[in-house]
Amino acid sequence: MFTTFSDERAKTLVELLRKFGTRMAFYQKNVAHSLGVFHTDLKCADIINENGPMHPSLLAKEKGLTTGTITTLIDRLVDAGYVRRENDPTDRRKILISSNKKEQQKIKDIHIPLAESIAELCDKYSDEELNFIFDFMDQVTKIVHTETGNIKKVD
Repeated sequence: MFTTFSDERAKTLVELLRKFGTRMAFYQKNVAHSLGVFHTDLKCADIINENGPMHPSLLAKEKGLTTGTITTLIDRLVDAGYVRRENDPTDRRKILISSNKKEQQKIKDIHIPLAESIAELCDKYSDEELNFIFDFMDQVTKIVHTETGNIKKVD
């Protein structure tokens, strides 16, 4: 286990994850461009698709955006057909944003070549190794989610 950042293995791993994150950011930007939406809009559509219907204020908090910005972003996603506004069944004063499954399929389809390449890579590993990788990636995702909320503005 890595106990300090001075551990060379930890440094190497952090560097590889940073490189992975950079490549994924560019990949996702290109996917968004091919679908005719902004990168941030596509990521918000992904969050809505992952979590199910959600209040715009929760989405704004999740992405670190203002409610005004999230309203404009949701307008663009509604216009593009990726999400829809629905009345909140528990509070008539509120709305929920939910994904449009038909349009979400377009997003899934564009990822098929990447998914196939990753599946080929997975064939090289045992079930035990893959289970370790799955757990590791899940934990890294949770850490990144937590740390995203801890980022402070740099002067």
